[in-house]
Amino acid sequence: MRARWALLLGALAAAVGWLGPFVGRVTRIWLVPEVLECSTSLRVGLLGTAGISRFAVIYPARRRPCDVAVVAVASRDADRAAAFASAHGIPSAFGSYDELINSDTVDAVYVAVPTRQHYYWAARCIAGGKHVLVEKPLASNSTEAAALVDAARKRGVVLFEGYHYRHHGAAKRLAEVVASGGVGAVQRVDVEFSLPSLGSWWASIRPPRAVPPDLDEHLRYKMLDRWCYCVDSAVWIARAAGLRDGVTVESAVATHGSFKAVLSAASAGGLPIDFRLTASKDRLEVPRWDVTVTGVSGSCRVVNIGFPFLYHRVVVNETESTFYGEGETTFEYQLEAFVAAIKGVGFLSDEDGHEREHQLLQTMRAVDASVVKADLPPFISWRPER
Repeated sequence: MRARWALLLGALAAAVGWLGPFVGRVTRIWLVPEVLECSTSLRVGLLGTAGISRFAVIYPARRRPCDVAVVAVASRDADRAAAFASAHGIPSAFGSYDELINSDTVDAVYVAVPTRQHYYWAARCIAGGKHVLVEKPLASNSTEAAALVDAARKRGVVLFEGYHYRHHGAAKRLAEVVASGGVGAVQRVDVEFSLPSLGSWWASIRPPRAVPPDLDEHLRYKMLDRWCYCVDSAVWIARAAGLRDGVTVESAVATHGSFKAVLSAASAGGLPIDFRLTASKDRLEVPRWDVTVTGVSGSCRVVNIGFPFLYHRVVVNETESTFYGEGETTFEYQLEAFVAAIKGVGFLSDEDGHEREHQLLQTMRAVDASVVKADLPPFISWRPER
């Protein structure tokens, strides 16, 4: 009897020991300090009232009041903009996107409109002389992405894409291990991204169906949102391994609930590197985004690289298992990097700026190639009717 009670109490203590920090990390996202006024803040406006803007900009900005101040929000519905501004303590609300872009009270814009509209409104922001943080993907295809990069350079503004995972300590550790030769010459990279959907799971247990050309655009773009994360992870690892020529898409298959592809690249010594990417929403499992890099002399794996502020593990050569941070979100680090770029501390130098631009273009080119290999129609951005 005593043994059973001891076992039960031990299990309870272990659960509390794990759940306590987890609950603390979750509540930290919402429990933010009071906003202070600071004259040195970068003045950011929100294009759109999407829920992601709270996590990507509003909450992180409150933790850095002398770096960033959210000063305005815009919606095509003036009442919605006003309600959003009131709910989040934002001083100004605009009933059109152009009003915010043309405002002298805004230095930079966070673009969180629907994916199909990223390119058009990012281009408008750049033309208006605003620094831009755009939710991923930057555009619908590589041609549009290249046009945005060129426009930002000519206008002298920072163009930043929202691949937030790269800025966290867990992801940086993976890149360090690969770049330093910690696993030897890289042989294989596995990227697994899963965000379950009951509807997709139900469809998956029926006979498999390829994605038809006339699949609803909204569903196609939701798939693109997930897929570009996988492709960017592969390109990011390839660049950490010293490969500057991008990756080649060998094959790709898309269904209603998943996108899978095999990519390849050649190492500096000419040896092949195999990339296996899977994005799915048709598997009933805990949401995850894991990256594993296997080399000739070891491996490095990051569990939950996408949202490591909730939980994650970094395992190097089966001996090192490290947890990074006290709950700081990937979005906090991303906003910090965006501000540093604008202030010229980081990405505005030629070397770092070109590095960032090359990666985002290589990612979009690989996305384009995987869409072609999967025999899907191309993604074309929205433009207003004339």
